[in-house]
Amino acid sequence: LGRMTLAEKVGQIAQAERADVADDPGQVTEARLGSVLSGGGSVPAPNTPKAWADMVDTFQEAALGTPLGIPLLYGVDSVHGHNNLLGATVFPHNIGLGATRDPALVRRIAHITAEETRASGPQWAFAPCICVARDDRWGRTYESFGETPGLVESMETSIDGLQGHPGQLDRPDRVLATAKHFAGDGLT
Repeated sequence: LGRMTLAEKVGQIAQAERADVADDPGQVTEARLGSVLSGGGSVPAPNTPKAWADMVDTFQEAALGTPLGIPLLYGVDSVHGHNNLLGATVFPHNIGLGATRDPALVRRIAHITAEETRASGPQWAFAPCICVARDDRWGRTYESFGETPGLVESMETSIDGLQGHPGQLDRPDRVLATAKHFAGDGLT
């Protein structure tokens, strides 16, 4: 990495939204992008597992076409299943899972989410949300496992379900997890 140009370093820490590069995947190569994200509702057409896999492969080929050939990380908001993919299993939101008080169930659900996400190409899930929702007026309390830190902490099993144990992240049924919306989260 010491031989990277400033433009390559900037590209590696930049992330484009899928819709912004879908019509011209060459932008991944030109900008030396390190990652692409499908945010909520950002899907290929048609919205099928094959179209997802082909899209991710196209972006990956563009990334590998850079002088350094650094693979691309493709992320998706798999927040209650791979919910952007038509036909994927959609699970209850975190607030419902937190109400079960069942960390083993949460781990199993996260593993299924990882399997379905990886099967369609993405290697990175923008989940779980580990915020502690304390104000019901916030419009996204459903993303939290609950209002007490202890309950949210007990549901860290979702990270294990997504990533597996140390040394398993490279398996085809695992995705990189993102413990999100913790520091500086809005209105929780």
